[in-house]
Amino acid sequence: MSSADQNATRQLDALEKIDIARANIFVDHKSGRDFDHPAWQRLVDKVRRGDLIVVTSLDRLGRDYEEIGEVWRRLTKERGVDIRVLNVELLDTRRRAPCGAGDLDLSIDEEPAGLAAEPGGLAPPCSRRCKPASDFPVVRRLAQAQPDMIYCALMPYEEIQHFRRYHGYDYSRGAVVFATFHLEPRQPLFGRIEDGRMVYSAVGRIAAAVIEKESHRTRDAQLKSWVVMPDHIHLRIYLPPGQAAPLKKLGQFIYNVKAWTRNNAQRELGVMLGWQKNYHDWLCLSREVIETVDKYIANNPLKWSLMHGPHAPLRLVEPVKAAVLPRGEWWTAAGNVGLLDGKIAAVRLSRSIPARLHGEVAGRLMTAVEKGFILAGTWISPCEREVFAQLVQRGAAVVRASQDPLAMVYRPKGDEPQMFAHGNYLVLSRVAAPGTARGVGWHGINDALNAIALAGGGLGIYVKCEGGRLRWSRTG
Repeated sequence: MSSADQNATRQLDALEKIDIARANIFVDHKSGRDFDHPAWQRLVDKVRRGDLIVVTSLDRLGRDYEEIGEVWRRLTKERGVDIRVLNVELLDTRRRAPCGAGDLDLSIDEEPAGLAAEPGGLAPPCSRRCKPASDFPVVRRLAQAQPDMIYCALMPYEEIQHFRRYHGYDYSRGAVVFATFHLEPRQPLFGRIEDGRMVYSAVGRIAAAVIEKESHRTRDAQLKSWVVMPDHIHLRIYLPPGQAAPLKKLGQFIYNVKAWTRNNAQRELGVMLGWQKNYHDWLCLSREVIETVDKYIANNPLKWSLMHGPHAPLRLVEPVKAAVLPRGEWWTAAGNVGLLDGKIAAVRLSRSIPARLHGEVAGRLMTAVEKGFILAGTWISPCEREVFAQLVQRGAAVVRASQDPLAMVYRPKGDEPQMFAHGNYLVLSRVAAPGTARGVGWHGINDALNAIALAGGGLGIYVKCEGGRLRWSRTG
């Protein structure tokens, strides 16, 4: 960890999930200015040839790519130790010969795999001779303060930093790219958003037809998903491995879309289109990121409607006014604030609950939903995240509390746009004082949710596992 007060819960959860005993987990709490970490050194001294070191992300091995490569080579080639990186499926020396030989090879062999992101790592500098990301103080502060966030080349959500084409990555190994380009000047010539759907204008229909035609014309740049918005276009493109000049193939694909759309619009409609010079492109670095991009593309019209439409449920409500909220506390929210007027069950699920019991927990909680309860929690432990997903699939009304202050416009993730659209979802946050950016911490949020539930005639639920069986306790 990069500081003494940082929470290692997520990384511990990931390691315990693959049955690593707590006694074999080494955690450092120290500033990341250098890599002189006592716990890491104890681990390195302890391992022997044939042992396996598991890290949650590649940047746990060093502070920059040169250091990571050297540590990787020394451990795997000189010491004969295997390494597995949890968030990079490709990086497991027990399965990949190149890595087992001591070389850090990050090739992409097939479309869905991708090169995995490194949470907390810094993106490589761009190929336009820009300053490297680490030269920017804001990037260094972010990487030190929030190592579990993904600093990769992707735009969809505000917590993801992006930098242009990766310097040092060989695109001929294969790549999954998220590309965006817009009209210049930006005008809604492609159509409008109605009820979360894109309604094409005549120009928009031409653009969509050109994209469809171009997707079947070449296999050098394979279009996997796309969306035409009122003034811009998103594409996810796969560049197969083994090509010469793959970025030229990507540029040619986007150029063809722009040129044929412009020419057809002028010839058929007499409309002159101007395009942004060049385009924005981001390298998708893991299967999770690829799935995130596809959800972003699929939900983009709905998200726009939620953010800018007449009801705009994603606009921040600040402060939240509800009878169950204690006076003198400052709460902010996005979504259906009316859920706070119902009976709330504040839910806490222990990390000790094994995966085989998650379905049983979700089923029991659904009985509370059927009795009219709205389930509220932080939903951060592995069990809570899985149960949350099952509850959402079954249509439960859910409140998710966050320790972090909300932005003025909430940026939905994954399937959240549909949840907001159905009106059965609320994201709630409490800050220490108005106008501050400091939250109250997870324990403070859990205690506050319990108090809110009891104030409204609801109940508090705590579930843990003892002796292989679920133990339920409740208040209220």
